[in-house]
Amino acid sequence: MSDSEGHSFSVEDTPLLAAEDIPGLVDRLKSIDSDDFTQAYEALNAVTGAQEELTTDHLLPRLPSILVLINKRNDDDRRSALLELVCKLAAINDEGRAAVKKDIHELFPSLLIGSFNDRTNILQALEAILEEEDSSVESQVLDWFTKSVYAPLPASAGNLTAEDYRRGTNAGEVLQIIFMYGQTRTRAIALKAKAIEFVINSASLPNSASRKGAVVSLTLVYSNIHEIAESFPDQDVPTLQQWVLSPFLELLNDEDFTITTEVVDFLQLAEFPDCFLRAHPTFNLDLVKYLGRWDPQGNVPFPTMLFDRLISEDKDDNLVVDGFRRLWSEEDIDASVKLQLLHNIASHYDSIRQAAIKGGATSSSITSLQTNDETRTTAILNSVQKILEEDQSFGGHLFEAGAIPKLISLLRNGSSEIRCLASSALSRLLESYSVDRSEPIRKDIAKAFVSPDVLPHILSATQDPSAKVVGSAFELLSNLLSEDDNGSGDDEGKGGSLKDQIVTDSLMDTATSYIGVPAATSGATQFLTQACWEYPRGFDLAKSSFRTKIPTASPTFFAALQEGLARWDARSHLIGAAVKAGAFDRVQQLLSEPMNSTEDFQLTVRAMRSLLWGEDVDRNIGRKSEQLARLVVNLLVEGSYESLTEAQQTVDILAEYGVANPFESWSDVVATPDVVDSLLKFLATPQEKEEEPDIDGLSGEEYQKVMKGYHARQKAAEDRHRGTIADTISLIKNLLHILHSYKAQLAGPLLQSAVASPRNTTIAALESFVSSETADVSEFDSLVNGAKYVLNETEDPPGVDELLSLLGGSPILTLSFYLANLLPDLQTLANDTAAQAESESEDLDEETLNSVVELFALVANHLKGRPSYFLGTQELFFATPPLVRIAHSKVVKATSGEDDDTYDEEKFDSLNMADNLFTLCNGYPQGISELVALEPNILPALLKLYDDGDCEPQHCAPLLGLVASHVDLEAIVDTVEQHIEQLSPPAEAAGGGGKGGKKKGKKTKAYKPRLSLQDVLQRISHLLGGKSLARSAIKRIVSDSGALDLVLQQIFAQEGDVVSHQVSTWVHSLKFVQSLLVIKINSDDAGEGAEELSFKVPQILERLFGIWTNSKQGERIRPPILQFLSAVLSTSRDPGSGGGKKFDAVPTLIELGWLQALVDRICSYPADVGGMDLLIQPILSFVLAGTAGRGAVIDAFKSMFESDGALDFERTSGWGVVYAVKRILDDVEKQGLDKDVAAANLDWLVEAGVVEYAVKLLRDDDMKLEVFGASLAASIALSPSCTNAIPLLSQHGALQLVDSVAAKIGGQLADPVTAAEGRPEDDEEPQDRIDQLNKWKIHVEECSLVLKGEKVDGFDKFEVV
Repeated sequence: MSDSEGHSFSVEDTPLLAAEDIPGLVDRLKSIDSDDFTQAYEALNAVTGAQEELTTDHLLPRLPSILVLINKRNDDDRRSALLELVCKLAAINDEGRAAVKKDIHELFPSLLIGSFNDRTNILQALEAILEEEDSSVESQVLDWFTKSVYAPLPASAGNLTAEDYRRGTNAGEVLQIIFMYGQTRTRAIALKAKAIEFVINSASLPNSASRKGAVVSLTLVYSNIHEIAESFPDQDVPTLQQWVLSPFLELLNDEDFTITTEVVDFLQLAEFPDCFLRAHPTFNLDLVKYLGRWDPQGNVPFPTMLFDRLISEDKDDNLVVDGFRRLWSEEDIDASVKLQLLHNIASHYDSIRQAAIKGGATSSSITSLQTNDETRTTAILNSVQKILEEDQSFGGHLFEAGAIPKLISLLRNGSSEIRCLASSALSRLLESYSVDRSEPIRKDIAKAFVSPDVLPHILSATQDPSAKVVGSAFELLSNLLSEDDNGSGDDEGKGGSLKDQIVTDSLMDTATSYIGVPAATSGATQFLTQACWEYPRGFDLAKSSFRTKIPTASPTFFAALQEGLARWDARSHLIGAAVKAGAFDRVQQLLSEPMNSTEDFQLTVRAMRSLLWGEDVDRNIGRKSEQLARLVVNLLVEGSYESLTEAQQTVDILAEYGVANPFESWSDVVATPDVVDSLLKFLATPQEKEEEPDIDGLSGEEYQKVMKGYHARQKAAEDRHRGTIADTISLIKNLLHILHSYKAQLAGPLLQSAVASPRNTTIAALESFVSSETADVSEFDSLVNGAKYVLNETEDPPGVDELLSLLGGSPILTLSFYLANLLPDLQTLANDTAAQAESESEDLDEETLNSVVELFALVANHLKGRPSYFLGTQELFFATPPLVRIAHSKVVKATSGEDDDTYDEEKFDSLNMADNLFTLCNGYPQGISELVALEPNILPALLKLYDDGDCEPQHCAPLLGLVASHVDLEAIVDTVEQHIEQLSPPAEAAGGGGKGGKKKGKKTKAYKPRLSLQDVLQRISHLLGGKSLARSAIKRIVSDSGALDLVLQQIFAQEGDVVSHQVSTWVHSLKFVQSLLVIKINSDDAGEGAEELSFKVPQILERLFGIWTNSKQGERIRPPILQFLSAVLSTSRDPGSGGGKKFDAVPTLIELGWLQALVDRICSYPADVGGMDLLIQPILSFVLAGTAGRGAVIDAFKSMFESDGALDFERTSGWGVVYAVKRILDDVEKQGLDKDVAAANLDWLVEAGVVEYAVKLLRDDDMKLEVFGASLAASIALSPSCTNAIPLLSQHGALQLVDSVAAKIGGQLADPVTAAEGRPEDDEEPQDRIDQLNKWKIHVEECSLVLKGEKVDGFDKFEVV
């Protein structure tokens, strides 16, 4: 039955009917009972589909009775159902079609009163009947179409009735269905009945529904115009096209925008007769009017294709440009239409905007500005600004058209709003480009602005009674000054700069007086910023003006100093002027005054923070201010988001990098239970949930507006919550050094927040709870308790995946959760998961178990530096059978399938698990034994992965090496041998042998191995990555397979530098040798391969030295060389009791010149070695290698300290000796190296003469070197590793020399001319030189305090000034 009534049936589910059932069912179609009718209809409908003979013999004879019911029923749903049944009978067979044909006229009325589906069913049946070419039927249809369907409607709109409109719509649908279903015979009759004329007339009806229907009909007509032409033999196709297009184009200006949009959509794809559109009287004008009606923010797509096609015809003379010309010039077009179009131009594509400009938008805008209509002028100025924002060349057009005088006139005489807009438009003009967009025209416009006809009026606007006008005028002046090329105005041969012409003491005073006035403060501060920047005179004027305002200034004044759009360094410079004018004294006074509201607290804190951003400001002023600390506490306790933000931003600026314990002075005020409670409340803040709006009954546009507001509020709530958590975490991190006694309270909630959203900032805050990841475990107590709280006491403890995300990059948090017994919990989870699957006969939850294995491996990786915990992790893993089994099965799964597809799908998961198992087995023989005992054997899977060229060997080769001695070792050796052998062509192919030999004239194809040399070397280097490899395995893998020979061949392959394309293979070879050396260090019996290698080490070192000295490969080759040196030197360390050195390489290294080369490099150019740590590690390894090594290091540095080259490095290098020494001190103190090297005492530096070198620098006549000397002396004095340095510093009079340097710098600063001169070789601006001297003076004075034994807050002993 019809969809509207929802009837459905299934032929399969309907029982077969008998002939005697038919009469009763047809009679029941007359029933007034709905259910009775439905049952009868569904039964008869089923019969027509399942019992054709019964239908033909017994239902077709009763068709007249059914047709009578169709025309008697007023029930639309029943009529539709019966029509569907009748049309189905017409399609069942020839007898059915003949029966319907006989009474076809009974169906005609339903074409105009039924539904769209009714019309579709009738017309499809009608088309089938017409195919019989019965002229009597054709005559009936034509008569009905002519007299009823397409009979002309009343010519006068006043005579049209609702019934006329309905007929018009339904008649249009008839034509639409005919075209949509390709009904050619019915179409021919409709066209004879003047159907096209009918829909053309419908296009002009007052009723919008009729016009919309006409658009659809005309679209179909035009799309089928070539087929239609057959019915109009007297007309050619272009004529017919014009006939249809003309009424179509009239609708382009329809009052209903949806109709206009449909017309435009059609025009995008339609083809037009030549010149038709250009000849049309209104098309070009209506087209650009459409641009004004189109909403850039709406949901209607822009008709890009149509406009691109029309504009591309001729970029300077096309329909779009013509339309704009008409629109701008024709006076009878309503001004609102022009305004709306001007407003929209900014949002349109550039090609359309350029067409509008070519069509006269510029002159029209300027002309319109002369109107006395304030609303219109305001709209034009807003539109002009919007266009200027999008298209800088529009400013060039305005400038050429003489817009500046018009805008100045408005600036003088308009209302306050218009004056602001005019000022803003003038400012925008400064950013303009020429009309051809080839160059900026700022200089030309600036020249016009400073002319006598313009500048006085701009300056006059700064005296306007309206603060808003004043602010906009200062913004204009700020922009004018922002790119002044001649800031000083002192260069000979040049006229005065813009700043010389504009900046005066009175203007500066005016601007200063508006700081803090809401409507003007942004413009005023921007102007002052530009007036001071790189313009000493302006800076001095600003200071003078500030001095008069500051004594009575309010917090608002100081807070406003950081407002404005100028670059931050320029704003900092302006704030510096205020500071030098006494701003801090006034703000300190304000901090002590009574405050009545939260807003007062916020504003006063903001005032202080503003000053702290000032240039060269000593932020210790804020750190030592107890009043500021109390205000920050008040803000936190007050509890609002705004107060939190103010507190966080203030603390953040004071917690600058390199300042140790910045808030020590705040401790008594801030480190209180109230503050901690407030932080915890912020941390526990729930996100506000926006209630979903009621959308019932809303129109589409209303719905979009309501939902847009809802989503905006929802996002604001999310941002606010995110900001609350982020600000709180930042505060905890920065204040933790004074909140240390509250760590236990903070750790749990902070960890809970990290679990919910593992931000880097949260993790960094948590990691700051301990001094370093190598700290004593007692330091971890608060984090451990916090982890226990998260795991055991929260309502929603973290899952395995959340823990993987949280701990992934944090060894500190990993250790904390390890000590909180995370692993036993994971063991229980794994055992329970396996037990549940077994007891309930369910599939094993492999995903959970795989994640647990991954988490165990992650924990093990992060605990490698703590052997007992690392071993504990391995033991617990192998004490959990479900985890061992799932890990094993994951590795072998890739090779357990019978086809390659299974392998390809699973191999990368297998690789990942092999990587995890290596971590968990490495150094744990019991685990290896347990793993290889599982079935199926793991070896075939590992070998297949190892042999696969698509697999990264670092994920499978190390585990293969570990299990080598527990499995079929021959299989591994054979695989390695095969990899090496396949690098060369097969013997037969290589020798050109074989029957018939080489064919003449045919070029031999170059041999390409399956695995490249790099692939092979990478694989064998990773085989040796594990600990405690068995001797037999090493011998077979290294020596018998030919691996060592291949590696050594690569290392000694060439003389001189390593060729660029061979760097990777060379590096892998070196790593293989290094791995073998590490095995030698860690094993008393490393096998013949390791012994053989011992004899090659001196040759390798000599080869490496030649490469180090001459290589052009830089950072590609030097880091692995340094790593190799560290490994060699580690064999030279004295292991203590239990035997001598494994292999003493120190004499060879010294003889080759390695040590001196390393010292020279670290002091001169450590840029391409992969990091300073890689240089420091081998140098300190020399120190640990015994007396000879230590003595050699002392001699090398002594030679450096005493050389003239050291001073040259300090003067010219970006690094130098002082930098090198400080980095060594830093790395040792911060334990950035391996634990043995980091434990090295640095007294050898003192023996080498580092104190004497510092004194040497202090006595130099170069002030930079003197400052370096003071800095180095202070660093040595503070270093706990240089225990014997302080007496020597005193003995050499270092303190007196430092004080002398400080006095020397102070003397230069007292004489500005001398201070600004600098050194002849320095290319410094005078102000930069003065700034540098000020920084040096502060640093040297701090160095003096250090040498006196005083504590200096914030002193960075590792900084090189």
